Amino acid sequence: MIDFIKKNIRCKVFGNPINHSLSPMIHGLFSEQTGIKYNYSKKLVPVNNFKETLLDFFCSKKSNYGLNITVPFKNKAFYLCNKLTDRALASGSVNVIQRISFNSNEILGDNTDGIGLLYDLKRLNFIKSDSLILLLGVGDTSNNIIIPLLNFGCSIYVFNRTEFKIKSFVLKYKKYGKIFIFDPSLNNNFDLVINATSSSMNNVVPCFPKNIKFNFNSCCYDVFYSSHNTPFLDFCVVLGIKKFSDGLGMLVSQAAYSFYNWFGFLPDINSIINIVVKNIKNN
Repeated sequence: MIDFIKKNIRCKVFGNPINHSLSPMIHGLFSEQTGIKYNYSKKLVPVNNFKETLLDFFCSKKSNYGLNITVPFKNKAFYLCNKLTDRALASGSVNVIQRISFNSNEILGDNTDGIGLLYDLKRLNFIKSDSLILLLGVGDTSNNIIIPLLNFGCSIYVFNRTEFKIKSFVLKYKKYGKIFIFDPSLNNNFDLVINATSSSMNNVVPCFPKNIKFNFNSCCYDVFYSSHNTPFLDFCVVLGIKKFSDGLGMLVSQAAYSFYNWFGFLPDINSIINIVVKNIKNN
């Protein structure tokens, strides 16, 4: 554990675009709640200058300690870390980096998206270890979140508009748990549908299997967040779903696990989620 006393710790979030990022507000709440003082800000990184910007951050000042990485740099960050956690290795993507030692420029990469999602699904009572889940999409987001869901014991069926991508995705994660290609002939009643496509960012409804069946307690979750219902969640309402949520709780939760990586202490996630939701949904 690094001694943070009397050190002006600096952490940032790198992304492009970045103006919309709620990370500085969330980490400000973590700092206020825990009493751990650190400077957290956001930085717009040129798409073609990510490597140089990252290396400069860790080499220029010893107080530069941690980074969060967001779109479109998570895969690039994976290849720039000296060490990687098992979660990062499995997903091929990194959303949190930390300096291993203030006397070294070695950096450790991790991916907290999946455990952040799982935490939020548990908080909402949307998931159980035997849940039957339909996952929409096989892109970067799905790669980031799939393993914690499989490790939890869920059975996951994957649907994607491009079929040939599904086979490689399912084969890649088969060793981690019960994952299958969606088959409409199986007549499954899904407990949870997760939209991991980029559809909500583009303000459209994702490609959705026809004649999908739900049960009375079925839930829908969009990993994207908004001040109002996403197109996917509006579509779920039309289908008669009563329990649904966007990914604002996931955003706070993955940030909390980033904080834990850096400082060895997990904030009270639920109370911070309540504050963030109130600020975003009521403005």
